[in-house]
Amino acid sequence: MNDETKQAVSETIEETVKAAEETVRHPYTKTLARFGFYTNGLDGALLTLAQSYYGKVLLFIASIGLIAQGVLSLYEAHYRRIC
Repeated sequence: MNDETKQAVSETIEETVKAAEETVRHPYTKTLARFGFYTNGLDGALLTLAQSYYGKVLLFIASIGLIAQGVLSLYEAHYRRIC
């Protein structure tokens, strides 16, 4: 590598480190990281439930309930009168 290429690579690395440090210090980074841990935990809980004896039946009943709630909400949004 010549000196110009080494200098360009060095500058790019420095810019990348600065960007990474700014990202780590951003207030939303910790919140987003916690959300990621939460969703991974939720996936694991659902997987564990699905693998249990009546887990698939319970998940099916829960999904039917959520679908029914969505249909009811759409129905009310369409037919409810606002005075």
